[in-house]
Amino acid sequence: VYGWHNLTCPDFLTQEAPTFRKDARRYEAGTPNLLGLAGLSAALKMIQEVGVQAITDELLRKRKWFVPKLLTKGFKVLHSETTENQIGGMISIFSDSRDMRALHTALLKQKIVSSIRSDSSGRSYLRFSPHYYNTDEELSRILNCL
Repeated sequence: VYGWHNLTCPDFLTQEAPTFRKDARRYEAGTPNLLGLAGLSAALKMIQEVGVQAITDELLRKRKWFVPKLLTKGFKVLHSETTENQIGGMISIFSDSRDMRALHTALLKQKIVSSIRSDSSGRSYLRFSPHYYNTDEELSRILNCL
C-alpha cells in the first residue's frame, strides 16, 4: 500500500517510479482516507437509489442531443460516431480554427467547468464531463457560451 509515510516524495510530487523509504516507515502507509471512504459510501448509495441503467440512459440521452449541436457550431467531436455500447458521458471537442485553451479560459470566467487535454500531436481538446445530475439548461448554457 502506498502512502505519504512510506514513500519518498520530494515536495510531495509524483514520481515515475515510487521509491519506498529505507527505514521502518516503509511499512506505514499513512493516514487512511476516512472522509473519502464516507463519501464513497454515500455515492454508492446514491447510485443504487438512482439505478445504473437510469444513469446510463440519461447520459446517452444528453449525448444524443448535445453532440449534434456541437457539430453545428463547427466543432469536431472526438468519436462522435461511436456506437452506444462503446461511449460514455465525456465529450471532447476541437476546432482547427479556434484556440481551445483560450476558449477554456473564457468558459471558466463564465463559471463553466471543462478541462483541456492534448494529444501526442499537440492538438488541444476541450473536454466536458456532464453527468446524470447536470440539467439540459446547463448544457444549453455551454452551447450559448461557445
